[in-house]
Amino acid sequence: MGKVVKFFWLSIFVLFFSFDISFAQKAGEESIFDLVEKEVIENIEPLEIISVTKEPSLDEVVLKRDFLPTNLRNENNIIVRYDKPPSKVFLNEQFSLNLRATIATDQYDHIITTFEGGKGYTIVNEDSLWLWDSSRFFVNSFIFKVSNANFKMPDIIISLVKDNEIVEEFRLDSIKIDVIKIGENLDSFSSVIAKDMKIVSHFTRQYDNNSLLTLIELEAIESNLNDFYLKDFEKQGIESTKGNFNKTTIVYYVIVPLHLDKITISYYNKATSKIETISSPIVHTKDIVSTQTDLNPHNSDMLFYKKVGFSIIVGFFIILFLFQRTKLNFALLIISMVAFSYLLFPNAKVLIPKDINIFILPTKSSSVFLKTNEPIEVEVLEQTKGYIKVLLPDEKIGWINESDIIKN
Repeated sequence: MGKVVKFFWLSIFVLFFSFDISFAQKAGEESIFDLVEKEVIENIEPLEIISVTKEPSLDEVVLKRDFLPTNLRNENNIIVRYDKPPSKVFLNEQFSLNLRATIATDQYDHIITTFEGGKGYTIVNEDSLWLWDSSRFFVNSFIFKVSNANFKMPDIIISLVKDNEIVEEFRLDSIKIDVIKIGENLDSFSSVIAKDMKIVSHFTRQYDNNSLLTLIELEAIESNLNDFYLKDFEKQGIESTKGNFNKTTIVYYVIVPLHLDKITISYYNKATSKIETISSPIVHTKDIVSTQTDLNPHNSDMLFYKKVGFSIIVGFFIILFLFQRTKLNFALLIISMVAFSYLLFPNAKVLIPKDINIFILPTKSSSVFLKTNEPIEVEVLEQTKGYIKVLLPDEKIGWINESDIIKN
């Protein structure tokens, strides 16, 4: 009977020890969730940054009306009109303004477009080129972004350029387009106005002991998807964006409470002329919990349970050794005490200097959620591909570059 009892407790000990070691392995086997998450994170494309100091080449120089001399011919070879312009738009909406031009001459080298006056707008593709539609007919489409409730359309001047001189022009007078606010009283409204929007993928993992980090990949048609915002959450932002007005895709991060069971998103659908709501469950799977249980070494419930379990096992082997002083019992007691001591060892600590960015994710394009205003000591939780996951003194968790730590 004594051997059976010892075998039982030895089995429990081995199970606990193996379970604990699996958490300590940083480069061991990865769960299916880890592999999927890693693939999504690694495929996040950095946000495109346009250098304002780069000198353009001759081929990149765009002709501007203000910098060209004028030598107008007394002819009326160009007529431009709006092609089904909208009568109303929504605040923050991006909409397409289509123009058609009739040009009854071929005595020109370029067609340039200038926007004069107006307010409360930006033009996404101000240098959009005119395209030949049919004999003497040209078309163009400009994407306007309504940024202010006092939006007013500009006058549009279309100029024909010959030998770097403006030789003919047509001024298209501004038209009145009303601006409507929408979704202000709807908590789930995301500020997106689109012909369609859908959730492509969504995964979640624990961020700290009280919250979750959830990443959502969204796709929208003819939208202002880059204005996406969820009102109820403090920490959020765009991790990556790609595409254009016709089809835009973003990867969006948001820190949500631990108890939240789904993400609910509302947007205005231009195709159906109504606000529509989409949602995605926040899935709490074993993989998610198991990979993040030891996020905070001070508050982790699993770490507490393991300490209690190992203390019971150590206590049992102490009593067993007192009654049966065998080499086997002594060895089991030593091993259990070593394992228990391992749980008591704190994580390694490093010092990071002032003005260091702390990121949400270990990627080049990840959003910065904190910048240090003084040197601080942090605990190292994990290391991967040049990044270190750290626990801050206020128990927040983020990632820093390995090169940012102060080395002794």
